[in-house]
Amino acid sequence: MGLWATLHLFLNIIML
Repeated sequence: MGLWATLHLFLNIIML
């Protein structure tokens, strides 16, 4: 749960 959320947030920041 937390791990996935962190990964998704990180990916979003990189994609932005």
